Order: sequence, then structure tokens, then C-alpha cells
Amino acid sequence: LFDKQLQNRNIDLSAGRVALSLSAQSISEIMHGDFAAAAPDCSVRQALDCLQINQKSELYLIDNEHKFIGKILGTKLDARASATANSFIDKDVLIFTPDLSLLVAIEKASDFVGESIPVINPDGVLVGVVTEADLFASFLQTQKSITAIEHG
Repeated sequence: LFDKQLQNRNIDLSAGRVALSLSAQSISEIMHGDFAAAAPDCSVRQALDCLQINQKSELYLIDNEHKFIGKILGTKLDARASATANSFIDKDVLIFTPDLSLLVAIEKASDFVGESIPVINPDGVLVGVVTEADLFASFLQTQKSITAIEHG
């Protein structure tokens, strides 16, 4: 009866305690502000300089209100180009929301290749990023905590 009540609340114990714990944690708990950002109308030279200063390989374009415009891979920027940086926006970007569970985020990031994943709030504002390492560390910490509880 108790299991049925949990199922009715979308709590699936069959996946295990680690999955249950990860589903109760959100991206907002692990996101951070370690990323490079610039205005969409910046020059390619300015974009490259921003990447170098911040020691990043990806640049997030945001407007004056910090709304997410897009993401640029540094390897795609051509220093000889006279266009603005927004000409190089990557159209296929994985995006997370702050309330997304870590379990779902790990599943969505399973095919992700890149430096970081932007976290965008409902207003379109870039509020942080997460990396694969952040997700992996959260998984391992959760697994370690569950194991410690089980072994008392």
C-alpha cells in the first residue's frame, strides 16, 4: 500500500535510493557562475579575448538583462572574420532550468559534449552553468551518502 501511495506521487523506489535522492535534488544546488559571457554584438576579437581571459573554450552571449542569446564554441570563431560574434552561435545547445532534477539532468547530459551546460531561468536569464564534472561529482557524493546511511 505504501509503495502504491509513493507511485501515485511519482516516487519510484524501484530505481534505487541513489536515483530517488538525485530526483529530489535540483540543478540550482550545483550550478555556478564560472563561465565566459559577452554581448551578442561584440567583435570576434573581443569574443576570443574574453575566452582567453576567462580560460574557457565556450562563450555565452547575453543581452543587457543577462538573457541568454546563445553559445559559441571558441573553435568555431575565425579571428579574421569581420562579423560580430553572434554570427557563430551554436544552434543546437542543451539547456537546463534551475528546478531540473539532477537525475533528469544526468540522463539528458549522457550524450553531451562540451565544456558546460547553461542554466536558464523561466525569464530567459542565464543564471549559471553546470559541467559534466559537476553532475558526476553530485552523483558520486549522493552514492557515497546513501552507502554511508545503509552501512550505518
